[in-house]
Amino acid sequence: MKDGLEKTRTGFWGNILNTLTGSKIDDDLYDELEEQLILADVGGDVAMKLVDALRDRVQEKGLKTGEQAADALRDIIADEMRPETEMALDGHPAVILVIGVNGVGKTTSIAKLADYYTRQGKKVMLAAGDTFRAAASEQLEIWAGRAGVPIVKAGEGADPAAVIFDTVKSATARGYDMVIADTAGRLHNKSNLMSELSKISRSVRKAAPEASLETLLVLDAITGQNAISQAKEFCKAADATGIILTKLDGTAKGGCVVAVKQRLGFAGAVHRRGRGHRRPHPLHPGGLLVERAHPPHGMEALRSDLMKICAATGNAGKLRELRRILEAQGHEVVSQKELGITIEPDETGTTFEANALIKAETICKASGLPTIADDSGLCVDALDGAPGVYSARYCGHHGDDEANNDKLLEKMKDVPAGQRGAKFVAAVCFILPTGQHLTCRGECPGRVAFDRLAGDYGFGYDPLFIPDECGVGKADKRPNSEGRSYAQLTPDEKDAISHRGNALAEMEKKLPEFLKKAE
Repeated sequence: MKDGLEKTRTGFWGNILNTLTGSKIDDDLYDELEEQLILADVGGDVAMKLVDALRDRVQEKGLKTGEQAADALRDIIADEMRPETEMALDGHPAVILVIGVNGVGKTTSIAKLADYYTRQGKKVMLAAGDTFRAAASEQLEIWAGRAGVPIVKAGEGADPAAVIFDTVKSATARGYDMVIADTAGRLHNKSNLMSELSKISRSVRKAAPEASLETLLVLDAITGQNAISQAKEFCKAADATGIILTKLDGTAKGGCVVAVKQRLGFAGAVHRRGRGHRRPHPLHPGGLLVERAHPPHGMEALRSDLMKICAATGNAGKLRELRRILEAQGHEVVSQKELGITIEPDETGTTFEANALIKAETICKASGLPTIADDSGLCVDALDGAPGVYSARYCGHHGDDEANNDKLLEKMKDVPAGQRGAKFVAAVCFILPTGQHLTCRGECPGRVAFDRLAGDYGFGYDPLFIPDECGVGKADKRPNSEGRSYAQLTPDEKDAISHRGNALAEMEKKLPEFLKKAE
């Protein structure tokens, strides 16, 4: 067991500890930490949420060292993984239906659940509902013997609903507390097998009207973020109420356990190989606890028009902003770095739109995914629109925010207050692998400050730009009467008025029609 968990410890938490240990707590550290969380398969939106929570904790507690930040992050993750409510196991009997594709560990998970609840003093009976796979019943029977629980089975090809019906009837008559039922491994796109699950659910109700029913989806942690996509489809097709995540010790990307809970609204069970399941996983304070899982908001986030989109940027600040906005719309965003793409397109365009297209085309060809790229910059009235498309390399070389800010302040030092008007401009290009593309433009008017107005969230020229408006919540706008800079606005406030947010909002309006025409 110790050896089995080493990969998870060193791969996920070990890399995070390496990032935090001995480090100064600053924006660079937060950026590096977010990157490590994403590489661990936590997911971009969840990583950003964890880092934002850590920022707040550091400020609230006055933390000074990377070691203190590591302890705080561990507590934050533990809080995220705490159960909201436990499974409903008060029925007569309580029935747990276990579903998933072949090879994810359904049978061994059932055995572990049987042993776990037996140790709690419950009388457990197993149902061999996988009558499709050869020798599935025999395999489950072996595990039933090891756990010391009875099993009801039938011959290969028998009606699984009938097998589970008989099991529930038998358990009720004999005073058993729980039935754990195996089912045939199935793909979410096999409609006949999915309809079979509905039939099984009806058979449970028919056999015992007072039975409670939970449907647990078993996922293989090794598949990482792909497991989330699979789970989304199962949730729609089979109304899964909880998740068991297996083989967590077999992958260095242990962060997916956090992503599963956050992205799907599930609190999951963590299964590990080996005999022990009383010692908690480092990320899960309750160890092998299967919690009640309610997909939130009617699973509205699982619409069929949602996409996996490659973000064509190496700028950590832009990536955070793109993720925050696009994932709020329900899309999955992966960075070009996550895909191993190191190409840096030559931005030879003379407009924001031209450069956005150049970047989108280049990275789309490399990734094979729908790709989004933006080109943005600050246009200052007193400088005839400079730095404009050259904003990132205004100082003479690319990506040096401090040098760019220094040069702008020097150019603007003699410009009076009434003549310091400026606007941020963004052109966002969305392109399909077919080459069809859509470009939208967004602007945010404001003025250039006389000095840096640093905040907790800004990057680039943000400390020097005072927008005319700021956001209220995520949508409404009001005058920026306090004169706060972009860097001093919260992410929600900035998203409501930002040039990139405005461009993406326009794209959200136009994208459905664009995709329809592209079919």
